[in-house]
Amino acid sequence: MNIIKYAKHLLVLSVLVIFFGIACGGSDQQTDSSPTPAPTPAPTPAPTPEPNILSLDELTKFIANEIQSAVIAGTMEKLDPKDLCSRAPEIAKSTCIQKTASDIQMAIQMINSSTPAPTPAPTPAATPAATPTTIIDSYDYKLELDGEIEITNSGLTESTASKSQGLAFFDYDGASSILLWIDDSETDIKDFLADSYGSLSESEPDVIFTPINQGDTKIDNVDSKFLAFVTESGSTQAGGIIGTWRCDNGKLFSLTSTGLDGAVIQIRFKRILDGFSCNK
Repeated sequence: MNIIKYAKHLLVLSVLVIFFGIACGGSDQQTDSSPTPAPTPAPTPAPTPEPNILSLDELTKFIANEIQSAVIAGTMEKLDPKDLCSRAPEIAKSTCIQKTASDIQMAIQMINSSTPAPTPAPTPAATPAATPTTIIDSYDYKLELDGEIEITNSGLTESTASKSQGLAFFDYDGASSILLWIDDSETDIKDFLADSYGSLSESEPDVIFTPINQGDTKIDNVDSKFLAFVTESGSTQAGGIIGTWRCDNGKLFSLTSTGLDGAVIQIRFKRILDGFSCNK
């Protein structure tokens, strides 16, 4: 597919540099030689099986992935600390529930704090200043970002960006991001996601990439797939998220956001997706 060839080439050349945790055995039953058979003992109820207990390290990763997926999908209100900690060792369950509840509240606070406060009602004395925004709407889609963001556009299969193809590079409050679009009504978004991740990891041979979570969400009411990963380069750890989707007009998109703070990347990635619409 030509798009993948061009995407790989451009991602390698881009300036987006990434610096990135009983077997049961028994003896044979002896036959009673007595002519009088022994009474049959009452059956003992089978013990209730123990839940699949996770190690603390596995449990931490499991809970972090569940919170991350909920942040991206916008389903934080469905998370229950008791359910998430049901596989914790009994001695650590109470602590797990308290910490998980705190982590969920912290994520919710970060989401709320990233949402601009409503513009106050105008008063006769003064007119409140409008919140600055950055808008891309020249390529048959619309992307609106909070604040004044510097956008660099580039061609993907042509020398410059156009309605049929292009790239937009921008840094969004700690998240280095690339938005790619191309007219393509055939490539499956799942395959495009895998190719985008492969191209990014191949462009940074000195960085170790490890996928940690993937799932589905909606972007402007169309299906989307995402993949989250962590990276390691020497003593530096970081990570990112890639999402892919197709609008009803046949235009195929991918968004890649990377950075040093995983929580910041999750919030900024979701904010970018919330500001995207297929039709300007």
